Amino acid sequence: MLLKQEAQPEYLEDWPKHYHEIKDIDQREACLNEILRQHPDSADDLLRKDLFQRRFGERAEKKPIDKFMRGWMMIRISDKEKLSFINKKHQEKELRRNLAELCVLDCPENPFLEEEYQDFARTWIHTCVDSSSYKSTMFGMVQASDRNIAFRMANEIDAVTRTVPAQFGLEDSCRTLRTVMVREFISSIENGEQYWNDYCMSLK
Repeated sequence: MLLKQEAQPEYLEDWPKHYHEIKDIDQREACLNEILRQHPDSADDLLRKDLFQRRFGERAEKKPIDKFMRGWMMIRISDKEKLSFINKKHQEKELRRNLAELCVLDCPENPFLEEEYQDFARTWIHTCVDSSSYKSTMFGMVQASDRNIAFRMANEIDAVTRTVPAQFGLEDSCRTLRTVMVREFISSIENGEQYWNDYCMSLK
């Protein structure tokens, strides 16, 4: 889009109540910048700005990149690679880099990180539900059941926030991210709590 985004007045009312309701990332940044223009010393909004930049970059790119999503997907992909003595150091280096993109590692303490994770979790869940790879089996010829889709999502949450980091003793660092992802899964998916409990039972 050539035209700059301008903050919409309705989003600025009762700030920051509607902050994460702004789905357009350019619009979200415009609103945040407008608030900081009005209140340049707002400590809370400076912290939000820091998280925004960590997640979406400095916005020099023409198209925003969700680094949380990128880090998440890279960890998911790495779960498919067999860990060995030969590649262990490389795998750990990549995992740490991806966890840093998710603000799990190398991120100063920020009281709004959990809110940002919650926004990411909702984005990820909607992406999965709309994804053909999640909704189909047998090379896309058969529609997967709701239970199978939910189990795939639960397995991915478990892999990214527990089993993969545990290979390098980093699972405790993922605790906040895991808590938010599980909570949003349970609250957003029909029968989410039952599916999550059934998935956990299947691991025993």
